[in-house]
Amino acid sequence: MAGGPEQEATGAGSVVGNSTENDARTNNRAGGSPPSPPLPLSCTKCFDALWFCYSPVHQMQQYYRRGEFDSCFEKWNTLFDCLKLKTKKPSEVQVSFKF
Repeated sequence: MAGGPEQEATGAGSVVGNSTENDARTNNRAGGSPPSPPLPLSCTKCFDALWFCYSPVHQMQQYYRRGEFDSCFEKWNTLFDCLKLKTKKPSEVQVSFKF
């Protein structure tokens, strides 16, 4: 297990996220420095999902399960939505997108 007993032994009430992330957040608040900018949006996961959708393994699974091949239409929509968000200014993006 990653960090289970060691983190519980420190006396913390609840452990959320990575300890490095928690330390960075605490340092930002304590030091008075401005919060770090949001991480850049990456469409890599969307592209990988689309790539896998066209793989013979996935297509054969869909044919076996549903009797038809997958058109991958939803994967294309997700990739286009991600690319649209990447082209907008950060001030225009107010949507919480989780891939």
